[in-house]
Amino acid sequence: PTEWVIPPATFEAGRLRLVTAARLQRRKRVDALITIFARLRQQVGPAVEVTLEIIGDGPDRRKLTRLCKRLALGDSVRFLGTGTTEDVRVLLSRGDVFANACVLESFGIAALEAVSCGVPVVARSESGVGSFIEDGENGALVASDSEMMSALVELATNPERLIRLRNGAAAG
Repeated sequence: PTEWVIPPATFEAGRLRLVTAARLQRRKRVDALITIFARLRQQVGPAVEVTLEIIGDGPDRRKLTRLCKRLALGDSVRFLGTGTTEDVRVLLSRGDVFANACVLESFGIAALEAVSCGVPVVARSESGVGSFIEDGENGALVASDSEMMSALVELATNPERLIRLRNGAAAG
């Protein structure tokens, strides 16, 4: 839909803004995404500022907040709570990459919204997201959490690759 086509965030070298939208429940694997995010931050070190914003709520919110504290993520992870359609668009408009660690995703509406906004998607290949993400064109499809972490490290440290995927998402 045309209303989802909004200019992507201005790219800033040395910064990677990850965004996601999900119900905070075990099946969505937001805990896995947060763990991947923590490893990503360790891998890139202070050379790249990496943040993660999560829109959505659910029964695992407290557990996920405790996980962030245990991993000493500070304010690099922000839980935005339940949002409106407009809140999701605003979130996507400031993201560099939409990340989704869910393997039981039948389609992936939030990921489709992201790519519709020109934001590349990094997601598990087992999910339904593979029906509209072309690996290496408008996102990255990965077979494991370690592959997801590697793909995100590549995007955080290789601005040309990130720009290429963003251009592919925007062209779609």
